Amino acid sequence: MSDCPNANFLSYSQTSQIEILHRVYTHLIQMLEARKYTIDEEDVQDKKDLTSFKDLFEDENDPDISILQFLAEKEEKNEIQRIAIFWSDIEKIGVKQIKSYLDFMDENDVNHSILVLKNPITTFGKRAIEEFNINFPTKYIEYFEYSELLINITKHVLTPLHIPLSDTEKEELLKNYNLKKDAQLPKLHHTDAIAKYYGLRKGTVVKVIRSSGTETNYITYRVVV
Repeated sequence: MSDCPNANFLSYSQTSQIEILHRVYTHLIQMLEARKYTIDEEDVQDKKDLTSFKDLFEDENDPDISILQFLAEKEEKNEIQRIAIFWSDIEKIGVKQIKSYLDFMDENDVNHSILVLKNPITTFGKRAIEEFNINFPTKYIEYFEYSELLINITKHVLTPLHIPLSDTEKEELLKNYNLKKDAQLPKLHHTDAIAKYYGLRKGTVVKVIRSSGTETNYITYRVVV
């Protein structure tokens, strides 16, 4: 499911560019926190309220979004995982830009990054990122258009709770249900809005909890494909 507003919102809404950018930034931070990343307080303390956020930019009508780039980290499998957040207002993302992100990732010991795009990504841009992720298996780039971060989809009343399972929990689930492989579970496509929000990779199993309106919740499991 996807409850994201149409990208035309950016063109036709009366909301100012700086207000849109602040909304996108706020929901990005919420998304990273949902993924258990720790963000340096210095990176967010002057960006929490709209007034302080506006003061960061010389031109509110054409803000330099590159100043919003930052790093976050979390502990996973007894290792510190770092993620870089890149912002781009380039009309067409291509190999040149992706190469610059790779250079930054190499220089800063980062294997994972999120690219936040002001403009809709082109088919060529999608292909360039897909090829990067294939050609550099130890690196990974995700991308989100502004329109995908205008709201926090996990807070939508119709969105059920999604909880990614650890490898151990996944194995226990398959054993308990006498399943030989995770492909026997219902599917969740990796391009689904919820899968993108949590950064779920193919093969990840999520526990989905839907409220039934009574004391009993409806629980299912889905595998990301």
